Amino acid sequence: MSTQRTISNTKSRKALRTADKSGTKRCRENFDEQGSLFHDPRMKTIMTASLMALTACSAIQPKPTDSPMPIEAATADPAHNSRISLDWAGSYAAVLPCADCAGIDTLVTLHMDGTFSRQSRYLGKTGKVFTDTGTFEWNPSGSAVKLVSKQGATQSYKVGENQLIHLDQSGQAVTGPLAAHYVLLKTR
Repeated sequence: MSTQRTISNTKSRKALRTADKSGTKRCRENFDEQGSLFHDPRMKTIMTASLMALTACSAIQPKPTDSPMPIEAATADPAHNSRISLDWAGSYAAVLPCADCAGIDTLVTLHMDGTFSRQSRYLGKTGKVFTDTGTFEWNPSGSAVKLVSKQGATQSYKVGENQLIHLDQSGQAVTGPLAAHYVLLKTR
């Protein structure tokens, strides 16, 4: 191996000797015994600066945003929304979390004519079924409905494939460990 390196270094030196007369002496001075340009202090400085610049540029990474994506995507295609694309009419059921009972057994039915009916039964209480009816309206992007009962109470749901997601008062999906309990699944 050292014999090959010596031959290679000898060839490199011979090539330098046969090079253009004006640059030959300078090139030969820059090579040390191993055939390297790093003998020249100027080359060491240039190479070190280049390496530092490349390392600094590769360390720059975009910072992830801490804010969650809103439910309403700004780039949503208006031709492909829940109102147009999904078979949303039907009944949806779930047992919603309850602060002072075992849960609220809930059935929401959306009708094609823009009306709804909702039945709620508080588990572990009297067993009485509460029924309210009214109309619903779609939000401008066609991704959620707002139920307005005849008594004036409102509740919003995000409409998904065979599901309704119960939204909080500000129109956002519930997050945290109980989030899955706020999803009503289509029954028919």
